[in-house]
Formats: sequence, C-alpha cells, structure tokens
Amino acid sequence: MTGYIRAQDEKSASKTCGACMVESKVSSELSALSNRLDELLRAHASLRDENIRLRAAQEQLAGERAQLLQKNEQARSRVEAMITRLKAMEQAE
Repeated sequence: MTGYIRAQDEKSASKTCGACMVESKVSSELSALSNRLDELLRAHASLRDENIRLRAAQEQLAGERAQLLQKNEQARSRVEAMITRLKAMEQAE
C-alpha cells in the first residue's frame, strides 16, 4: 500500500508541477502582452503628438501660401496696369 500511495503522491505532484508550468507560461505571456501594449500606447502617443505638430505646420504653410498667392496677384495686377499705361503712352505719341 505504501508503494501505491507514493505513486499517487508522485502523480499528484507531477500534475501540480504541470499546472505550475502552465500558470508560469500564462503569466509570462500576459507579461509580454502587457509590455507590448505599453509599447503600442507610447507609439500611439508619439504619433498623435507628431500628427498635431504636422497639422499645425500644414495650417501655417497654407496661410503663408495664401499670402504669397495674394502678393503674386497684386504684382500681376500692377504689371498689367503698367503695360496698359505704356501702351496708352505709345498711342498718345
């Protein structure tokens, strides 16, 4: 009987050890997932901040472009007006 009880204890210990291994593996996987989630959250925050900066820069550049287009149009109008005056002066001579 003693041999049988010892064999049963060994089986029970083996099952317990197997459960420990599964629990350890699950714990390890959860830790890895947690670390990966932290990395992804940091990347998300970094990309969000970069996106905000890029949108602000784009808005600024769009404003500068609008100003330059307006200046270009004013210069074109002045040149056209000068050409018209020169033609009028030629015809007056």
